Amino acid sequence: MPNANKITRSVVKNSPEMVRSSLMPFFNNAADDLAQVVENLMKGRFSHVKGTITRGATSLDYVHMVLLPVLSSMFDHLGRHHFGPDLLTGDIQLSAYRILISLYSLGTTNSSVVERCLKIVVALM
Repeated sequence: MPNANKITRSVVKNSPEMVRSSLMPFFNNAADDLAQVVENLMKGRFSHVKGTITRGATSLDYVHMVLLPVLSSMFDHLGRHHFGPDLLTGDIQLSAYRILISLYSLGTTNSSVVERCLKIVVALM
């Protein structure tokens, strides 16, 4: 594994733009999806965040079961290998801030919205 780590570090250090351009769509889409969930919850559009996905809706199930674990793993990996300063710059940094703002909003919103949200997640499981 040490060789693979050296190769990865070499790619990140020597071609950070290539790596950033590959990660950019993911970070932008993740930030958009989370912002959409927060917006729908704040406006009380609970039908837009549960069950089947319709155009203009993002499921809480998708956020809970897919997006959050992927983001957690990615940020954990970037931190563990100290790639953050090389990759989390510019537009990716802005998307990461948008992700954090949405997560903060989800975690600190009105208790009735959070309770309703939790009931939806439990019902989906």
